[in-house]
Amino acid sequence: MSIIKLYLEPKIKDYWINPKKYYSMQSLDKFLHYFFPNANNYEITEQQNDAKIAVWDIQQDNESLMNTSQLNMMICVENCNHHKNYKHYNKFGNYGNSKMNIYFYNHITNVELASNYIAIPMIHVFMNHYKNHFNVIKPTIMVPFEQKKFCLLMNRSKLNPHVEMFRNILSHMGTIDDISMFDRQLGSSSCYHSPELLNLLQEYKFVLCIENSYSDGYITEKIFNCLYANTIPLYMGSTKILDYINKDRIISLLDSPQNVLVKIINLDEYSYNKLIHHSAIVSQYNDENYQNKLAKFIENWKPSSNPLVYYINLDRRQDRSTEFLQKIKLTSLANSIIKRFSAVDGICLQDNLARRNLDRDPIILLLAHLRNKTNSSMRPGVLGCFLSHYFLLKEIVENQSLDNDQIVYIFEDDVFYSKDGFENELLEIQNFKQPWDMLFVGGRWNANFVPSGDYEYFEKATEHLYKRLQTSPKYKQKLGHSLNLDRGAMGYCVQKNSIPKILEQLFDFLNNNPFQAIDAIFVRLDINAFDYFPHLFYSPLHYNKSDIQTTTSKPSKTIKICYLDFWQEYSDRPLSFQDIQDPNSWSSKPQNKTLITIDQGVGIFHRDYLENLLEEKVEIVHPQNADVIICSQFGNSRLQYPNTKKICLVYESDFSVLNEPNTIYFSSHITADPRQFYLPLTALYYGFSIYETLQTPRNFSIKDIKERQHCCSIISNFCGEFRNEFLFKLMDVISVDNYGKLYQNVGDAFIKSTCWYDPNLSKIIKQYKFIICMENIQKEGYHSEKIMHGFLNYVVPIYWGDPNIVKVFNPKSFINVNELGIKLAIQKIAQLCQNDNEYLTMLNEPIIHDNSILKNYNETKFNKIIDLYLQDRSFQ
Repeated sequence: MSIIKLYLEPKIKDYWINPKKYYSMQSLDKFLHYFFPNANNYEITEQQNDAKIAVWDIQQDNESLMNTSQLNMMICVENCNHHKNYKHYNKFGNYGNSKMNIYFYNHITNVELASNYIAIPMIHVFMNHYKNHFNVIKPTIMVPFEQKKFCLLMNRSKLNPHVEMFRNILSHMGTIDDISMFDRQLGSSSCYHSPELLNLLQEYKFVLCIENSYSDGYITEKIFNCLYANTIPLYMGSTKILDYINKDRIISLLDSPQNVLVKIINLDEYSYNKLIHHSAIVSQYNDENYQNKLAKFIENWKPSSNPLVYYINLDRRQDRSTEFLQKIKLTSLANSIIKRFSAVDGICLQDNLARRNLDRDPIILLLAHLRNKTNSSMRPGVLGCFLSHYFLLKEIVENQSLDNDQIVYIFEDDVFYSKDGFENELLEIQNFKQPWDMLFVGGRWNANFVPSGDYEYFEKATEHLYKRLQTSPKYKQKLGHSLNLDRGAMGYCVQKNSIPKILEQLFDFLNNNPFQAIDAIFVRLDINAFDYFPHLFYSPLHYNKSDIQTTTSKPSKTIKICYLDFWQEYSDRPLSFQDIQDPNSWSSKPQNKTLITIDQGVGIFHRDYLENLLEEKVEIVHPQNADVIICSQFGNSRLQYPNTKKICLVYESDFSVLNEPNTIYFSSHITADPRQFYLPLTALYYGFSIYETLQTPRNFSIKDIKERQHCCSIISNFCGEFRNEFLFKLMDVISVDNYGKLYQNVGDAFIKSTCWYDPNLSKIIKQYKFIICMENIQKEGYHSEKIMHGFLNYVVPIYWGDPNIVKVFNPKSFINVNELGIKLAIQKIAQLCQNDNEYLTMLNEPIIHDNSILKNYNETKFNKIIDLYLQDRSFQ
């Protein structure tokens, strides 16, 4: 086998090979034997460009230093899931750096092998090294049993509170020495089984080894040092430890303290030596053949020539995401890196932008100026589509991990395919050498579309690639009048280095023209644009399932609306009309960007949504001039206008507002009152298509849940005595991570936002099997959004509150504490934590049952209610 050259970035050398740092291996040879199969076939080069593999540290987040012409390897022995100070992980997550190919992680338990990367659990590395070296690596002294001291505390860091707890427990049996007492003796000796360290451990019967943090995959060198040193580790850490190390070779502190003490007391010299000489590795241990997989990955790797693929998909349309991924697997693009881009939702635009910190982007200010200048209405779907493409292009150009000549395919999730495969076609595009900025691979109408008679507006470049003559006056005259020239934006590709030019011209276009749909703008830009004929993708004419609103009829009437008495998340009072008219009166308040868009409405009561629903113009006016006031139960300003129609949103347990004159109500209350309509918060913000997502069949497997921890809660106030009692009793049985302001026990991971649509919150919840979703009070007919925390994040909710909740959701899909009570509910949860198959049965249950009231209340009914009420017709 030929020699493979390695480049080690300075941080790697400093961390792993520096001879003066105890956490270093202090030996290049040791480093190579740990991480590289057939270590003798590797050599170090100081020139990065000469290397096939470049090795990077977890603190290296500057991806521009990494070349796609070589393999890039990341090594981290820390628990990235727990601590937040690892720069590369904070920026890219597990596998988000498209330039990274090989990962050694200490927070995963299984090999992850994809087309463009392989990830190796560090436990396999430690196990393999021990298996190959336990007969060689030994202490140089052997201390007789009767001369051994009782116990040494291995932890230098005391961040884990269990360190002191177990020190106190064990101190009743003997002296617990701290390793820091021997700093002078150890000097800078390596923590990776150096002779000095092993000799020290050999002096003790027991070594207290407590991991700094806990997760299934996080197992460090501590326990292996004990095994090399022929002493007995008292281990506290990964619950998976007995999948690797024989239970008869260690004493696990995961057992009860009483059992641990009994085991220690009963260890005479004979029993002690029996443990010491017991085989350390469990017979069923499977290293997943990781070394051969890694060696094969390195051997077969070639610099990627595959394009990058993005598809634009609304968060509320998981069904389309699934369908798109299934379809693209039938093409040669399946070998590319495929990424989902969360589309901007035009229905709840302002809130959507604010949550993503996009609301102050220059394009938003330009569009607001354009709208005021032209006094025109921008349909929410068209505007959301425009912004989705715009922000995606910005994300690509700002991604330093992509090379400047990177080709990126961009698709909308409902694109149609002219055929399967595309291998030859995509290869032709990949090898196309003429300068180009944008290349349309999709059109609007028919499969395999080609122009009919209008090739005069194109210049043929290859058999299938045609350049658009966009500077031609005839071309510009023809746009908008020729199916041969107009294009959709459902399928096109760009090069990264061309995007700044595209964005610059897009701004220039909007500064000098009325707003248009993104596809209409693209074909009017002065760029090097090409088409691939016949088109590979298309969207049928009059396609009526698009999320882009297609209403084109001109409003015949103006409806005057005022939004009143709404709430501001970080304010102690509702916003008044004066606040809305004079933004300066509240702009200096902290967190004002989280303001729900009172000036334009909220969710499906947004001005643009209502305009499309009613096909009538909506004007925002003072309440005394309003045809209808849309309000919430917060505040009383609406009562000053008793003769004005009102639509009131009620999402708290106080039902006292539900009898006001000239008012209909939307809430999550289940009631028979003809003026009150069931509208859960999820539908208010996401629209009714969220329930299509909830009805999508689930098919999770053991692999999907193996990394999950037990339970989390997010409790921010002292309300809810029952909830507090339940939490304390549950914590006596299983581990519960509390992220809210109340009972927080997860370090600095306090969650300020508890909105169920917060992506940061969602990322945390998905790490667990259960989430506590309990109301502040139990009141028949009232339930909040809490239970959706679980359902939308594929976690089983633990619910208490509305007894009627089973009329909405399948009782087999959640833990119903209303029915079970505290004792039986906790028993059920503990049972499911121990039995993955039973847990999967519940997790995969349909969320909405056949008789759910959600199936009888949908967007059509909502639209009819609003339409009839605003037009003075009966709504009962």
